[in-house]
Amino acid sequence: MAKWGSMTCVARLSNGALLLLALMAACRATSVTPASPEPERTAEPVMSQVPEPEVKEIAPGRGLPPIEIGPAARVGLIELGKPLPRALLDGDLAGRYWARLYADAQPIEGFMFEQPPVLALVAGGPYGDFGYANPGVPIPKEMRKRAAQLARANKLTVSKIVITSPALRTPGKGGVGVGSRFGELVEAFGDIEARQFPGLWEEPTCLVAVPSKTHRTGFFFKHCTVVADGGRTHTVIADEEPVIRVVLSVVESADD
Repeated sequence: MAKWGSMTCVARLSNGALLLLALMAACRATSVTPASPEPERTAEPVMSQVPEPEVKEIAPGRGLPPIEIGPAARVGLIELGKPLPRALLDGDLAGRYWARLYADAQPIEGFMFEQPPVLALVAGGPYGDFGYANPGVPIPKEMRKRAAQLARANKLTVSKIVITSPALRTPGKGGVGVGSRFGELVEAFGDIEARQFPGLWEEPTCLVAVPSKTHRTGFFFKHCTVVADGGRTHTVIADEEPVIRVVLSVVESADD
């Protein structure tokens, strides 16, 4: 008895080698060839979510600078609208480079620092065209080097300062920052308005913005509720809801 493909063929040796060869040929002709496996599909990159920058955590009370939100917006030497400070450009600056697609596939890029523990996003970097054309692709080594070169040549300006460390606070005894409750922001800033946006950093994005003439300070929350009231809607954040992120932005991109 011999098996080929899905058929079983029986040959009697007494019928001679010729009959055996004929049967073998017939079995091969009707054999089933296993189907080729389909190529594995890779998931499309999610471009509306930006992973949090991996900023090294630093405990409060170690001489950290405050989050200054007026009249200038800065954290330590890092100031909105200015080039990155020389004091932070030494060492492996290329290794600190960070870039992603954000919100509705907008490229953002910058540098992560530990002192102060912030992500400084910049304008004028090399990621824009590459990010649009290559969503989800890791940053090439040469692009990291190019970004560091541009920063050291004062070609990049700080467009946002992203704070996720609870160690940083606004000045004064009642300073607020990551981990502060919504009720504390009301005490610090008075009548503030909460708003909900489609996914910027998370879906949905819950934001309280404190404006000034030159910049805006955004306090982000994980949870909020949109309530209808007399044909209008407004966003409600519970008093105990904690701040998960603070973003200082230039006015042109204040809602980001």
